[in-house]
Amino acid sequence: MTGNFSNINYNYHYFCYISTYYFDACNKLRTSPNWIPNYPNKYPAGVRCRWIATCPTGYNCRLDCQLNIPQSTGCTMDRVLISKNGDTTLKGAESYCGRGTLSVTSLGQIICRRIVGGQDAGPNEFPMMAGLVEYEGQASLICGGVIISNRYVLTAAHCLLGRNYNNLAVIVGEHDTSTGDDSPATKGYRLSSITTHPMFNNNTYDYDIAILKTAQPIQFSQYVSPACLPFKFSNYDFTNQKVIILGWGTLFIGGPRPNVLQKVEVNVISQPSCQRSVSTLTSRQMCTFTPGKDAL
Repeated sequence: MTGNFSNINYNYHYFCYISTYYFDACNKLRTSPNWIPNYPNKYPAGVRCRWIATCPTGYNCRLDCQLNIPQSTGCTMDRVLISKNGDTTLKGAESYCGRGTLSVTSLGQIICRRIVGGQDAGPNEFPMMAGLVEYEGQASLICGGVIISNRYVLTAAHCLLGRNYNNLAVIVGEHDTSTGDDSPATKGYRLSSITTHPMFNNNTYDYDIAILKTAQPIQFSQYVSPACLPFKFSNYDFTNQKVIILGWGTLFIGGPRPNVLQKVEVNVISQPSCQRSVSTLTSRQMCTFTPGKDAL
């Protein structure tokens, strides 16, 4: 196998061992070896290698790879395992074998209260995800948000209606709200200012957007990082595309809220089609529909 980590600046770690069950034969930072031992000749029996590429905060890593590995059913024999979320134990990693090329992009570095038909997101699968928290005797997560810089979080304006701004904060690195601190990255930040869009309409939810400024800079890591803002898609309506919605909303209408962050994939509907059912829809809103799935 040969590979290149493309379009990134990265720290490159190489681990290799033979005939053991742990990546413990070496643990050195390297900047060039991105192939298996003995390349371009055949690799020896029982060899296991691991590479870890780390990107700058706010970037994704892309691995372009050429494979020439014996094919096996389900890739249960010789194989390459790739973890998109950077899990060094390779839990949940995808398996590849055979001959050919592949290109894999790491999980990045939407905002809703109801996630009908959703499923659990992986821990820190979406490092840009944040939560809006209200403190009134005890802390409660009231809305989702998305990190857009080390001082700003984007959320929905309707989440702030009737709230005492002095009791609000944001939490980052959160996954399961029932377990306290999920990881060293889980941290709360007080707010220094809240700005809602001056044209927000609570009846139609037009301009339903607000910016939260944290009192202290958000600490970025592989678990917490900003979203890549879609400036180049500003004139694209995403009709017939699939999008992922995130949140801690209820799994079914009227049901209890889950503790674990949920994700759901839905289809984007064209504006004309949606306006036949939702007459108040504006050009600043996106309409989605997938049977059995929803978000609000």
